[in-house]
Amino acid sequence: MSSKKLGPYTLSGLIVGPILGSGIVIIPPIVYDILKDYSIFAWVIMMTIGGVFAYFASKLCLKFPGDSGLTEVVGHSFGKSYKNLNAYYLLIAMAMAPLVVIMVAGEYLSVLFSNYSFGAEFYSAVLMLIGGIILSRNISSVGKISMLISTVISTILVVGGLFTILFYRKDALFTGTGISTIDVGYSFLIMFWSIIGWEILGNYSLEVENPEKTIPKAALVSVIAMSIVYLIVSGALQVLDIKKLGLIDPISGISLILYPLFGQYSSIILSLTITGLCLCSFLMLIGGASRLVYAQAKDGVFPKIFKYRSNTNAPLSAVLLMVFANFLTLFAVYFNLISFNEIIAAVNAFLITNIIMAAVASIKVFENVMEKGFAVFLLVSFLLMFLFSSKMVILIILAMLFGTVVYTLKNNNYNIK
Repeated sequence: MSSKKLGPYTLSGLIVGPILGSGIVIIPPIVYDILKDYSIFAWVIMMTIGGVFAYFASKLCLKFPGDSGLTEVVGHSFGKSYKNLNAYYLLIAMAMAPLVVIMVAGEYLSVLFSNYSFGAEFYSAVLMLIGGIILSRNISSVGKISMLISTVISTILVVGGLFTILFYRKDALFTGTGISTIDVGYSFLIMFWSIIGWEILGNYSLEVENPEKTIPKAALVSVIAMSIVYLIVSGALQVLDIKKLGLIDPISGISLILYPLFGQYSSIILSLTITGLCLCSFLMLIGGASRLVYAQAKDGVFPKIFKYRSNTNAPLSAVLLMVFANFLTLFAVYFNLISFNEIIAAVNAFLITNIIMAAVASIKVFENVMEKGFAVFLLVSFLLMFLFSSKMVILIILAMLFGTVVYTLKNNNYNIK
């Protein structure tokens, strides 16, 4: 294998840590608060959707390799205007999503180092600068760093979760409670954060050694690893008997499941764990988005300056653009121009729309009945999640789509004349 390209395990390392990211800490406690003991069933369904999504994304990677990722299939099926629209949806999300995950790490670090007067924004800015420096290296080095962090952290979460399930569980493991359709829909919209990352996989397809073997293998390993971690963590949170822990002051809900094994060190371990996972997420999301910027520049959609690659083959100018965009979002949050929750709502809606377009486009492309079925399954699943998005964001997305449709129709009429 070329030392400058991704193999199955370095590609898997680039996937697992980022997709776990901040989601493994934020989402399970929220979903449990909403769905209570039904949450484990929701996680089984969501991990199944994640597995289908991984299969879908890996198939499209092989069918349409390129820095543009999933936008390639949209362009193939519907033309350049819709490919560009799909790219804009993803890049708008990527101007905010990496900041979301890195700010989670910043919050934990600010609590961990509370004796100092630095806020979460300071630590977030430092982590983004570190991430930018790492991304200037070749992709194999980035994959190795991510693989090391992912392996260590996944092991800590799984061992801690299993210990809690075995020795600190409640007597009654399931108690039925009333939940509404809105509760279920909102929970799945939130859980979407747990599978963000697969839509970026295709942007790395040209930097993978022997893609036909590497991508499916890496996808399978990653799906198994992430499903195990999410199901054990959410299961431990659900069955934990808090009374057995005594009087403690947890840094977050997830630190509760680490406390039985790691005791007073659980908060420190969790803070460092989250920082590592969030940095992995930042690397994958910015790395994938920068390759899309590079591809758009090659197509003449973006300025030529973003076609520059460094001697390590990193799309350096595009990386700088995406890091700068996230710094702008950080400033907006710092000056209270936009709330953290509003950013998450917008990111989810734009990413879901990006995937919906790819799913619709892939139905035209796939010849195999099973593959078409998976595409329809994803389309329906993500459409249902999209309906629970912010109404304002939905209107913006639809306005962009309407503008593209009008532009395309006008151009077609002009060409006919």
